[in-house]
Amino acid sequence: MKTQLALNTDLSATVSDGKAPEWVELIPPGPNITDRDGRQWLLDEQAGMLGQSSFTGRSIDLPIDWEHATQHRATKGEDAPAAGWIKQLEIRGGALWGLVDWTPRASAQVINREYRFLSPVFDFDPDTTRIARPVSAGLTNKPNFLLTALNQETTENTPVKLSPALLAALGLPDTATEEQALAATTQLKATAQATNTEKANLEQFVPRADYNALETRATNAEQALATQKKTEHDKAVDALITSATQAGKITPATVEWA
Repeated sequence: MKTQLALNTDLSATVSDGKAPEWVELIPPGPNITDRDGRQWLLDEQAGMLGQSSFTGRSIDLPIDWEHATQHRATKGEDAPAAGWIKQLEIRGGALWGLVDWTPRASAQVINREYRFLSPVFDFDPDTTRIARPVSAGLTNKPNFLLTALNQETTENTPVKLSPALLAALGLPDTATEEQALAATTQLKATAQATNTEKANLEQFVPRADYNALETRATNAEQALATQKKTEHDKAVDALITSATQAGKITPATVEWA
């Protein structure tokens, strides 16, 4: 889901009897909605806006602030006081309306036309542009200017340019998307974690010092065995030659040859 700030509504037209409006239109009728600057969204599943996943399931009122402070200031740890709270949502003629509990300050500003426009914030699917759920709303006076500024601030729809070196390290082509890079990174992380959690079979390993000692002992044993075999062989040959000489089978002159 991506978050968008747009679709300004003129509140001054709904002020009556010196009171700020209790019900305000948050999103105009769908299914196809075009904003002041040409952006378009899809609102063809209005009933879902009121469901457990969008509003009632949150068990919390949606804030109305000034100039979208919830998105711009609160995220930086700065003050973002509420101008009111959206207590209830309704679908009216395909449009989304909200019941507002205004703060005294905000109510007076709306009545006195100090703030005229209400700009809602909503989550939407970037692939289908389908609006999913309302997030908040902001009081503003310069909808066209604000929308232009928000277009510059809202970079969710701009494809992320990934580093070719990073993609190469992940074994991905230069055309790989951010989602593919994240998937490859997640897979590498899972593989590393699995490798680290595997228990080594100690029967297949031995300390290096012990290995070196065993290797030396084996080498010495092989040399000793070879020396012993040669000694026994020479002894047997000498015995045979001596016996043959004594039996007259060979002469003393041919002992070295034998």
